[in-house]
Amino acid sequence: GFGETWERLALIKARHVCGSKELAYEFLRQHQPFIFPKNPTPELLDEIAAIKRRIEREVPADELDVKLGAGGIREIEFVVQTLQFIHGAQHTFLQEQGTLKALRAIAQLELLPASEVRALDESYRFLRRIEHRLQIEAERQT
Repeated sequence: GFGETWERLALIKARHVCGSKELAYEFLRQHQPFIFPKNPTPELLDEIAAIKRRIEREVPADELDVKLGAGGIREIEFVVQTLQFIHGAQHTFLQEQGTLKALRAIAQLELLPASEVRALDESYRFLRRIEHRLQIEAERQT
């Protein structure tokens, strides 16, 4: 590969925001084998586990944070992106930038039990509502 594992995971959510849509599409198309490897190696999966451990070390367990804390928005997104990374090459409809759309694809493929997908979906929506209310109250992004 020509990039770090965390970059692969970040590129799963990449999308066009300005400039040429065609250029953005072409960039993502050319990098698709990097973002969604056909056969993720045990080393890549170990790197993902190491990223998760590092995230857990950096956020204090006793800190309440809807975005970064245990069970927070980023943790749900991490679970979803990991499943997309592992299965995205075989199931291209998993290659969604949006977490909720990706969760629907995960449910369709039965990569997680339906009850877990429902819990992740409901938790994600709830935490996003809380996050937005906190942003309004603080008049800034969290």
